[in-house]
Amino acid sequence: MSYAAFSLGPYLVWPNRWNIVGHTQLGLFFVQYFIPLLFTDSFGYARRGTVRLYTEIMVLGACIYLLALAIGFLSPRFSLTGNRILALPQDRYRKLFNRRVITVTLLSTLGLFIGFAIMGFVPIFAADPLQAKYFHGEYHAGYQRAEIIFRPSYIAFISFLPLAFVVAANERKVRYYLLILVGVAAIVGCLNRGELGVALIGGVGIVVVAKRGRIAVITYVLLAVLFIAIGTLGNYILNLYFALNTGKFGSDAMISERVAQGAPDVIEGVQFFDNFEETEHFTYGAQFIGGFIPLQSWTVNWIPLARYNPGFWAQGVLLGTQNQEFVRDVGGGGIRIAVPISGYAAFGWFGVIFISGVFGCLTGYLVRFARNLAGRGSLEQSAVVIAMYITLAPMVLNPSALTLQAPVPSLMLAWMIYPVRTRAFRIG
Repeated sequence: MSYAAFSLGPYLVWPNRWNIVGHTQLGLFFVQYFIPLLFTDSFGYARRGTVRLYTEIMVLGACIYLLALAIGFLSPRFSLTGNRILALPQDRYRKLFNRRVITVTLLSTLGLFIGFAIMGFVPIFAADPLQAKYFHGEYHAGYQRAEIIFRPSYIAFISFLPLAFVVAANERKVRYYLLILVGVAAIVGCLNRGELGVALIGGVGIVVVAKRGRIAVITYVLLAVLFIAIGTLGNYILNLYFALNTGKFGSDAMISERVAQGAPDVIEGVQFFDNFEETEHFTYGAQFIGGFIPLQSWTVNWIPLARYNPGFWAQGVLLGTQNQEFVRDVGGGGIRIAVPISGYAAFGWFGVIFISGVFGCLTGYLVRFARNLAGRGSLEQSAVVIAMYITLAPMVLNPSALTLQAPVPSLMLAWMIYPVRTRAFRIG
């Protein structure tokens, strides 16, 4: 129930077809928490006292979070510029929207393939796909050569993919569908299912909900849940049918256990907390700012705060080591820790209350932003708002996403919200 409060919070304050993030969170809730907790023994290896304390922290955090969520949702709107989103007349904005979205999608797709050429490998075809996926070991040098092209291209394509779906659906031109297909194939080649899955669900969702058909929306939500569940089996499917070594899988595991392996938030969360209680001290909030230290691969050894990059810090606690080279060379970008558990690790019980309240209030405010603007203007404007909603959501829903890279997708999309300066603009 506590996990449900954090996952389904956006739904609770805005139960609407335009709540694309809510639809995605519903699917993630089933595969990350519902299935592992109901059908697998996620707590069988943890100390009974750890499980009890973990549960108490989650319950308190969930109550504070829900209260703060309502406060954030009902709070007055704040604007840095004093203006609302600028909007051109619909026909003119559509032309601007189409041109810029296709340009970014095309350039970012080319950037991905140029990046592969400079690196000299594609992760899905590498000898060690797991290491290549995270650009570790022998693959790190190649990635460093291509990073300045590859990383911006990757972020731009994922960020603009939902908008590209809108252009393709409106224009119905084969070349736009082919462009999306080629770009998606490049992301698949990177073996990154999570970000791609969210972008695909978002893009299809915008097109479906704009049709205002209740049956279509319900069908879309059910398929999104199914798609996410299948996505958690991605590594297993690649291992079984394509002989790609992207993980370790037992031959006698049930399907529910394979889903839990694909989204191990509960298992890793309890293991992390067990090790934290045994060996670690409060961080006093270091993990909330450590991810914003730039150039961490170089600075981690001489800037102590850099070792508190939230995902890697949590992974180090989970593995019981402070060896940063080892932690960052392990497959994965770190682990996700629940909001109240992260607050407890920072400030104890005060942190549970404070951090759950802060993230709840930010979530409510973000949902209010999307609610006020999505579905009220042209399809293109609504699409940009939902795309912004999708890119901002990880930062307010997941403390482990607080890194220097996290705001970049939203900054890229801001180009679509304030596209040009012209007298033809009006306040929308």
